[in-house]
Amino acid sequence: MKAEYLNCIMAGVIEVIDQCFHVECKKGKPYAYHNEINLNHLSAVIRLAGDKHGAFIIALSEDDAKKMASALIMEEKQFLDKDVMDAIGEIINMISGSAKGKLTELGFTFKLSPPTFILGKGTRLFKDVEYAPYICVPFITDVGEFTIQVALR
Repeated sequence: MKAEYLNCIMAGVIEVIDQCFHVECKKGKPYAYHNEINLNHLSAVIRLAGDKHGAFIIALSEDDAKKMASALIMEEKQFLDKDVMDAIGEIINMISGSAKGKLTELGFTFKLSPPTFILGKGTRLFKDVEYAPYICVPFITDVGEFTIQVALR
């Protein structure tokens, strides 16, 4: 994946975190991941189809998902429930929408799917389509740590 494409996505992450939570978003060192195994307890996945195909994924621990969702909906969440998954789904929707806008400026056209959720560390992300390798970028914020995983082909 070209650095230009990854930069579009990372800019979207930083914008969305700032808009939603008004906190600093510290980006870690990117790395390649060549597997289809869920790295965290909760992953929200948006698939892409069109000029480019692949996936945008936000992966979090259960505690970080609850913390981030609590901050977004301004209600303390004790359990990984529908509200938490809806909040994390909305965050990846906003990130992928921002990234899509920036990638469209580069001439790409593609559609985004609604988010799907993968629960359980060690589970497969996809049964039918293999997008690996992913470029993974960890982030640290005051509202939780998460990893953005991106595959574009």
